[in-house]
Amino acid sequence: MAADSRTTYCEKYPFYSDSSNKLFVTNSHVGISTCGDATINDRRIQLFIEEFIKENHDLNAVDASRSLLAYFKELKGDLDTIFHVAGYVDGEPKVLRVFTKEGTITNCEHKYCGLIWNGDNYVIGRLLNKFFSMKDDQTPGNKITYRQVPWETFLIQDAIDFAVFAMNTAMSMQRFHKEKQTIGGPIDILVIKKDSSTWYAHK
Repeated sequence: MAADSRTTYCEKYPFYSDSSNKLFVTNSHVGISTCGDATINDRRIQLFIEEFIKENHDLNAVDASRSLLAYFKELKGDLDTIFHVAGYVDGEPKVLRVFTKEGTITNCEHKYCGLIWNGDNYVIGRLLNKFFSMKDDQTPGNKITYRQVPWETFLIQDAIDFAVFAMNTAMSMQRFHKEKQTIGGPIDILVIKKDSSTWYAHK
């Protein structure tokens, strides 16, 4: 799991902080990352996630996802935040996405491995998804050449290298877009195995 460190505040004037934590780990080796709404009552969401982990440190990934949704729906019913939750249940890997606004949880495991991402995903989407040229009448034209990433061959270091590449590319490309620069700061990387979790990079 990987996350940048930028929190964006845009109530009236944009303010960026590159010291936020968006990636967390529990005592039971469950990783939790966050994107979307980053504050509740003017307090950073990381403070609430840390409190949630203190109260639910021994849950597996599936139970943590359910408890996470209930916890944040009670705190703020209209919160629009997405959590990624990853870990092992009975020796099997589990990756889930929690959507607080919709009140739903989706199971995200890829049969042949893969990448799951949310947040400002424009750059990564253009790099990894198939896309088409547009005709003059705005209907899809020819498919642009597409090269599949062989996720199933990745070792842990390959996955780490790709995460760093993807996030650095997204950060760099933001300089040339006429949009808010919502990705930035140090990159935190968490490696989760069946019986362990290790910070590969942590600010």
